[in-house]
Amino acid sequence: MTYERLENSQVKATFEVSKEEWNNGLDAAFAVCNAKVTIDGFRKGKAPKNVYLKKFGVESLYEEAINQCVEAKMQSELVKTNDFVVISQPELKDINIEEVTKGEGFTFSLVFDVLPTVTLGQYKGIEVPQLSNEVSEEEVNDSVKNLFRDKVVTEEKAEQVIALGDIAVFDFVGSVDGVEFDGGKAENYELKIGSGQFIPGFEDQMVGMKKDEVRDVNVTFPENYQAADLAGKAAVFKVTVHQVKTEIFPELNDDLVKSLGREGIETLDALKASEKTLLENRKANMNARDTEEKVFEQMVNNATCEIPASIVKQREDYYMNQAEAQAKAYNIPLDMLLSFSGITVEQYKNQCHEQALKDAKFDLVISQIAVEEKITVTKEEVDAVIADYAASQNKTVAQIKKTINVNAVQENIIRNKAVELVLSSKIVK
Repeated sequence: MTYERLENSQVKATFEVSKEEWNNGLDAAFAVCNAKVTIDGFRKGKAPKNVYLKKFGVESLYEEAINQCVEAKMQSELVKTNDFVVISQPELKDINIEEVTKGEGFTFSLVFDVLPTVTLGQYKGIEVPQLSNEVSEEEVNDSVKNLFRDKVVTEEKAEQVIALGDIAVFDFVGSVDGVEFDGGKAENYELKIGSGQFIPGFEDQMVGMKKDEVRDVNVTFPENYQAADLAGKAAVFKVTVHQVKTEIFPELNDDLVKSLGREGIETLDALKASEKTLLENRKANMNARDTEEKVFEQMVNNATCEIPASIVKQREDYYMNQAEAQAKAYNIPLDMLLSFSGITVEQYKNQCHEQALKDAKFDLVISQIAVEEKITVTKEEVDAVIADYAASQNKTVAQIKKTINVNAVQENIIRNKAVELVLSSKIVK
């Protein structure tokens, strides 16, 4: 076997099949092909070779014989090499059928992805900014008010002028280049101004409108708008306001707090303190995730490697299959499911591709860090993980070991150790 490295972490390996190896391939092919046919006077698969060849010809064996020779070379030469690690299904190339038919042997090539070489940059001591877990008094008050959302009543606003937070009842008709479009028209539509439900800029332009006022609202549809024919286009909505309503919250006091029935919380001050702690913990968790993402982003950006197409494709397919399974569970088409998020199938495919590239490089970099740091795993660590998983599934360790891949468990532990090494060395400023 000879080989050459191609772009994008691919290798092209070339093999020579001798006359003897070709004849062996033909014999193996005969056994396979003969087992599939029935010839008069013989049981299925039991016809002698000369009888089979007289009926079907030696050419009927060529495709299977080539497959046999290719597989034999892969097992005897490709699998045993230490020069690279094959990670994709090899693709057969450069086979001359005229050489095959001469029966003197032939050459062929296989092209496949290999585990890429990763050149690490800085992954220890990565600097990230200190994020604050503090919450404002306004955030606490909003959180408390939200607990009593079911007690809010809506009343007609005395001054019929729209402000942020008000509920407007209005008609609208949308047009692009003077032509109305499907789905761009409604009557007596209720919208809380500032909720962000409409196209960016729409609700802001309604602030200050009065009852019975008519106004043209000029907006531009987002580039990723679900209706491809409207994406990125400028539009005009003729808006007619009919009514302005406002939300009236109940008076916040100790009696209202007691109605929540929270153990140990009977005063407004106690409720605010509780909500403040919850908000701080939530923000702390979000900041921790954000910090991790920043560390990993720098770690990956500091490294260089070619990402094989097969790895990316595998991950893309995984993300798409997840979305399709979710759509199937809801018994709706995929495009309808994605439209709820404001994207098309094509846009989602592009997102899957970008995420697959990002995840693939992250995994390659983390794996290389584990190699550089000589991270290992002990039998006791593997047994502990399996025991914990068995307990969580209410099964025995023996039952779990029959269903899991122990090598995968080992790899996951090593990966987690590499991740922890990177995170524990970060510098927060």
